[in-house]
Amino acid sequence: MPVAKGVIKQVQEKCSGSRRRGLLLGCHSLAASLDSDIPPAEGVVCDLLLISRDIGLHVLTITDTEDHGQITHYSHAAAQALKRDLVLKGGCKEKFCVSYHVVPCSATAVDVPNGDNRYPKSYSMAFTREKLTNILDALVIILSKVPSTLSTKLGVSFLHLLTKEQFLLVKQKINEHREYWIQGAAGTGKSLVAVEFMRELRRRDKSLKKEEILYVCENSGMRAQTE
Repeated sequence: MPVAKGVIKQVQEKCSGSRRRGLLLGCHSLAASLDSDIPPAEGVVCDLLLISRDIGLHVLTITDTEDHGQITHYSHAAAQALKRDLVLKGGCKEKFCVSYHVVPCSATAVDVPNGDNRYPKSYSMAFTREKLTNILDALVIILSKVPSTLSTKLGVSFLHLLTKEQFLLVKQKINEHREYWIQGAAGTGKSLVAVEFMRELRRRDKSLKKEEILYVCENSGMRAQTE
């Protein structure tokens, strides 16, 4: 990533200071880090993800090619994939947008826009610290996916991380109710909670055999996790 060093330094300088603090994440491909099906675009050097209250969430795709058409399409798709994962897999319920733009490696001046003015003010993060905290929590969840040997073999992924609410549900509330109804959007961890719930039952009752627990699901990989 040496060719992008100058651009990255400019972004750091623009987004740092006593009144402008944020988070800057860099990777070769944001789309690949999210494990999305977005095809790689030739000419992408790296992606930078800026997160701060005044800027919001912004993806900068650094390129070494002069034809930005395909790169812009990739950057847009990566930003969309990030928002989708934050909501569906990270469980984020906040209103927010993810803006994007392409920057050539040779750029001598990098413009970092403050959000996307196509969205209403309710999507801004400038007015509340809590919104930024909730988005960062969701980001930790989606970036903490740990593929297992089983998940790689079967072509599925499991999130080996319980949120605070999931942990309290499984570890502390297990003796308070005989029935649990768990609802949520796709990818928010409902099946993970169910599997962990069964494991916790067996940890607490050594006489309970796995054959005595009925678990019905359509995902063969998740079902195998309970065996």
